[in-house]
Amino acid sequence: MTQKLLKKYLQAIKKTLAIIFVFASATPSYSQCIAGSNTANLNWDNLDYLVTTGNYSGFVTAAMSQTQAFAIGVNRVAVFYPATITTVGENTVHTGEAGSFGTGADVQYNANGNITFTFDNEVNNLQFSLYDIDNQQRVNVTAVDALGLPLIITMTKPAGGTVAITGSGTINAQGQAPAVAQANTSNLATVNVAITGPVKTVTVAISGVAGDFWLSDLTACVVGLFPNNYFIASRPFTGQPTYVIGTSDTNTVSLINTATGQAKMIFQDATSPRYINGLGYDHLEHNLYYVIDFTSNPAINKTIKRFDFDSETMSVLVPNVNTLGIPTFNRGVESAGCAFYDNDLYFGVEGNLTPANNGGRETIIWRIEFDVPGGNAIKACQVYATPSDNGSGTSLHDWNDFTIADGLLVDFAGSPNAAARRYTHYDLQTQQIVNNYYTGGATPRQAGITWDNTRYWVYNQIAVYNMNGTTGPTTNITGATVLDWTGFCGDATGFRPKSDFGDAPASYDTDPLAPALHEKDTALHLGLTWDQEFNKTASFNADADGADEDAISTVQVLDTALTNFNASITIYNNTGANATLAGWLDINGNGAFEPGEGRILTVPHGGPTLITRVLSWANINTPLSVGQKTYLRIRIIRGTTGMTTSTPSGYFSNGEVEDYQVFVETLLPVNLLSFKATPVNDQYVKLEWQTDEEASVGNYEIQRSTDAINWLPVGAVAARNLPGVQDYTYNDNAPKRGRSYYRLRVINNQGLNEKYSKIETVELSNRQLITLGIAPNPVIDQLQINIQSAVSGTAGIRVLDIKGRILLQTKLTLNIGVTHLSFAESSKWPPGTYFLVCDTEGVLYTEKFTVGK
Repeated sequence: MTQKLLKKYLQAIKKTLAIIFVFASATPSYSQCIAGSNTANLNWDNLDYLVTTGNYSGFVTAAMSQTQAFAIGVNRVAVFYPATITTVGENTVHTGEAGSFGTGADVQYNANGNITFTFDNEVNNLQFSLYDIDNQQRVNVTAVDALGLPLIITMTKPAGGTVAITGSGTINAQGQAPAVAQANTSNLATVNVAITGPVKTVTVAISGVAGDFWLSDLTACVVGLFPNNYFIASRPFTGQPTYVIGTSDTNTVSLINTATGQAKMIFQDATSPRYINGLGYDHLEHNLYYVIDFTSNPAINKTIKRFDFDSETMSVLVPNVNTLGIPTFNRGVESAGCAFYDNDLYFGVEGNLTPANNGGRETIIWRIEFDVPGGNAIKACQVYATPSDNGSGTSLHDWNDFTIADGLLVDFAGSPNAAARRYTHYDLQTQQIVNNYYTGGATPRQAGITWDNTRYWVYNQIAVYNMNGTTGPTTNITGATVLDWTGFCGDATGFRPKSDFGDAPASYDTDPLAPALHEKDTALHLGLTWDQEFNKTASFNADADGADEDAISTVQVLDTALTNFNASITIYNNTGANATLAGWLDINGNGAFEPGEGRILTVPHGGPTLITRVLSWANINTPLSVGQKTYLRIRIIRGTTGMTTSTPSGYFSNGEVEDYQVFVETLLPVNLLSFKATPVNDQYVKLEWQTDEEASVGNYEIQRSTDAINWLPVGAVAARNLPGVQDYTYNDNAPKRGRSYYRLRVINNQGLNEKYSKIETVELSNRQLITLGIAPNPVIDQLQINIQSAVSGTAGIRVLDIKGRILLQTKLTLNIGVTHLSFAESSKWPPGTYFLVCDTEGVLYTEKFTVGK
């Protein structure tokens, strides 16, 4: 289960718990929240309630204004008002707030209709106030939970208040104002609303004589908190530098060493005419979100892109952020900031009319959320807003960047107006500005954050931000080429790069923070290809790195007698200097590479071609028995120092590491020179092997496995037992789809002794074996499933809800043709979206459906 699914699952459990709320006084009081929930605020002082008039006209549609979403802690609330009501947004025109739940700015509405606010997940102890209910206006408040059950409403007024309240303590509380107008400085036309909950939707119905009224801040108990130490999973390995990634005056993204300032390009987006901007990195899923910048027409640039570091591919996350309810202005999505935190993308949109600075608009940060599974952007809400200018030509804010950690957003607020430059510290839970550190004219630049929440100031130099408005000593950023670094930083974020790890069982790297680790070096590696990943993947067969383990074509078996063991290793050394090659063979089979089991030698520069070197272990004797297994590790680094037989684990900034499984056998009189498995036209697998010195060999048995643990024979070829090199082939014409493993079992002509080849891995595409159908869809009564199968066998059936919880699980036998299934359990499921998952032949098939009532 992913972190986000786990968080939402816990929310779903905790929101069902009952709470006790006491509200007996005309003076508002904040009750304690139940375990697992905490008070959160929706604070209009630091949000922008969107309007369609003035300089928002043409950018904010009626739909965007009438349905807006705002963060309230980790939760989200959507506020809807109909076309019969108008709004001028949030303001401080009404100041009579004594004895109410609100302070500061409130949202002003006019005319009659229903305003609803709906929470993504239920909240408890919801409190808010309505102001200026006067001059014969009437307000009715109702609320329901997630099941649609009505809730008790408590409605009160300040001492001396003029609104007549009825129905408080029932499911429909009303306030009726007399035919008297109250001043905006008065609190006498105020009603306070408290709902114990759990609350899903609240409806505020305004009727009577049409007029202005205001909605205060919202306060509620919200399940869940913003996480602390969120970036800990990107902690560097022992000895590895701390990095951020940044984009300079190019369309590239570079890795920056925070200590030395050395920059190295890691990818380029050639579709960007000039720059990349707005970097937000998801260190758990390894996705970088960004925008292209300085296009010829920024106003129409509304696209967020994604770079997947696992597959190293670019794609579009959102073609047009307006579809998420996010308005864009003159600069589109360009020239803004971005951060990734708590599985959400926080995305800044520039509000001003650069260079005139008279837009009178606000610059806004939005929280974009993703579906699970899928990784698609599905909704957004406002998190923070601040005036971009004063509407008269004076800039108050110009995006540089921002970072988020431990629920604290730090806005590196730049501006052409030197007096406005500051670092703003903003609490996401309370939506209060904790501190504004004005810089006295110094410009906050871009921001990067690392695994321990250290924030960095990044421009043409890099420095630690001290969290008090000041920065530490600066280090110049430099790159070997113009693509590595050019000019100044346009945006930055924290990062730990892909590297190469050993893949032997975990015991061979006892410290998880100090495994055998090499950062990529295009001039030095083992074999033809270089492996890279974000973490070590331990594997019983030391084969997790797949085809990248290509330095040794055939691993010699380890004889039980006194023997010599040789590893013939291909190396690419185009560094222009010597390299150091080292290997460790776990001779005693104790699950550790020890210094005495290590061998080391120097490898000269070989230019752009592969060279071969042999590491040898002479006169060794293993205590292991026939049929047991042990492991071999090979490492290479630049230079002739730094790696010794005492360093089978640990960090190096260059080179590569490869691990291999070694079989323990009594040697047969045959040398296996090579063994190869190749898929042909995605239809069959061709097995080829070459031998030498055959004598008294019986046959070669081809074995196949789907897990590299359990093996079954698929064919055999008789040995020729002729002198010299012999070539053999065999075709597996009925291979398994997906990933399979192949090896040779060599048996002597008496069937007594045996040995095994190395293991080869092949991948065949998963052809469509079955087709799922659900009819009707939406499901009204019973879930009816039709499975059209091209094969016979067994299948597993699961139904999951949108939060990933398993609601139904069963197994069945499939026959070729159509299988019909019916499940009455679906009649008990609430309306919503569900997923049908069928697992057969190791392939997952998924079909989405909905349940309606």
